[in-house]
Amino acid sequence: MDGASAERQIARINVAAERDYLRAVLAFLREATGPLGLGTPEVSGLERAVETVCLNVVERARLRELCRRRIDWIGLDLPLSQPEAGQVCASLEALGFFFAGIVPDLMDDDVLRLQYLNEIEVDVASAQLASDFGKDLFAYVVRAMGQASATSAR
Repeated sequence: MDGASAERQIARINVAAERDYLRAVLAFLREATGPLGLGTPEVSGLERAVETVCLNVVERARLRELCRRRIDWIGLDLPLSQPEAGQVCASLEALGFFFAGIVPDLMDDDVLRLQYLNEIEVDVASAQLASDFGKDLFAYVVRAMGQASATSAR
């Protein structure tokens, strides 16, 4: 790689893991990339990447705080009408959240409910299920719970 196309660090900032700082970080990014001559699509892509990383760090810090406070069950509702719900769901699953259900028409929107179990042992063997669909759905949730506990143990 020649010197003209080599990557170089142009800035480094350290910010507390708080959502309130995100707007300032993105403003700094726009200001720092201005002199580089990047086009709008490139800057927008960088903003999305930085925002995703920052929010992930904030959510991880918040989750750790809730776990330290011994909150046993944490539930999150994602409005399914929002186009970014799939991406947010994937990020939350990477933190150890897993499927808890679909709640139709909750506050004028259908929501995907995710849950996080903070070191709770679940007695899945004692569950009594009446229908084949219920058994299939329960098996899916138990698999997701196992994957989530493997993810959150990392």
